[in-house]
Amino acid sequence: MALPLLSLVIGFFLWGCSAFRHYAYQSTAFDLGIYDQVAWLISRGLEAKSTLLDLHHIGNHGAYLFYFAGFLYWMLPSVNWLLATQAFSLSFTALPLIKIWKQKSLPLRFIGVVPLLWFLQPQVFNTNLWDFHPDVWAMPAFALAIWASREKRRFIWLSCIFWILGCRDGYSLLILGLGLTEIALKNYKWGLLAIGIGTGWIFTLSEFIFPLFNDQAGPAALARFSALGDNMSSVVLSILFQPSKLLSIIDWPSLPEYILFICISTFLFWRKSSIPILLSAVPLIVVNILSESATQRNLIYHYNLPLAVIFVVAAIDGLSEQKNMKLPWRRLLLLSFCWASFAKPGYFAGKYLRRLPDVLILNTARELIEPTDRVLTTNYLAPHLTHRESVDILQQKHIYNNFYDFNSILINPKDPGGSGSSSKLQTKAIEIVEKLDWKCSYWDNGLTLCKD
Repeated sequence: MALPLLSLVIGFFLWGCSAFRHYAYQSTAFDLGIYDQVAWLISRGLEAKSTLLDLHHIGNHGAYLFYFAGFLYWMLPSVNWLLATQAFSLSFTALPLIKIWKQKSLPLRFIGVVPLLWFLQPQVFNTNLWDFHPDVWAMPAFALAIWASREKRRFIWLSCIFWILGCRDGYSLLILGLGLTEIALKNYKWGLLAIGIGTGWIFTLSEFIFPLFNDQAGPAALARFSALGDNMSSVVLSILFQPSKLLSIIDWPSLPEYILFICISTFLFWRKSSIPILLSAVPLIVVNILSESATQRNLIYHYNLPLAVIFVVAAIDGLSEQKNMKLPWRRLLLLSFCWASFAKPGYFAGKYLRRLPDVLILNTARELIEPTDRVLTTNYLAPHLTHRESVDILQQKHIYNNFYDFNSILINPKDPGGSGSSSKLQTKAIEIVEKLDWKCSYWDNGLTLCKD
């Protein structure tokens, strides 16, 4: 009972951290604003197409499970549904990991090692902070799928697989990885089934679902692999038959650093028995290495979160080899040091406090915007204005068409917020709408609200 209660408490703590970050205007349009708007649109029976991304939700990542968020927003439209479900998904991932500990018949007196292994993964804390991603909902199911495989509980295993696939298109790679693990353990039927499901879902999305929702275009993530081809088939063929091309696009100088960062907190726990589950990580690691986006090779964003699950299970498997097991306090000390080095709690003492003095002004300005207004704004204000049919970040393209599709602009040239919306661009936008006789309100901190 103590460990589930601990997970619950940590879930509230994680939720509090992300909720405070949002309250302090540190969350962003990409991706909290996108998902908040989509959930709100679904709850109203409208097309699930984010105007921030200009892409249908299913055409983005094929995350069919996210439609459940529409039901939550139908009951009460609040971004806290997303922040809370993310926090508790992370915290309750510890429970199936505890089942794996018991499954390996490890000493119950040391079972507290499991939540330490999981919650001290820097990736867990950082993922919770970085807005919201439905990928996180897959983590408890991913850990449970590993347990179910070892128990030969096929229905639970398959249910977990389809839950995982419903959270993100890229998690087909996790299913392929699980297939490799099953084959390594000589569970050939399960392995081939997992590989078949993972591969089938990738091609179903890329050849049918994405083109249907994206005006015949493929998955948006393919842009990160442009050197390998312009569609899923060409990328796969390049990976299989043009290894020289793969070697030429890898960022070799950053590769050792990436491998070190993802492994350093748990590798001392690994042993020979850890190898099969570590194979599950291979497809995701390969794709992250090949990606042209450096964000897939650090511990700040969510892309490496499944590796934390795999590496913790590998640590449990490694500990199961030890006879007369003692508390591995030296390795846990290293784990704590890694968390202190790579997790970002210090942001709450500095970076995340920057806009706190302006919260009252920002809230006042938001209240002057009607729910039916079509709003142009900034990256950090967008997540607070997404319960509407039209919202976007001010870009150069909006200047060109004289804001034709919008009737409200809330920006701050002194704090432009990035994502292509510069101080110079925002100043120019204010000058234009003033000439167009829009009514503007100004605050001392630079915040400006203009309405047609």
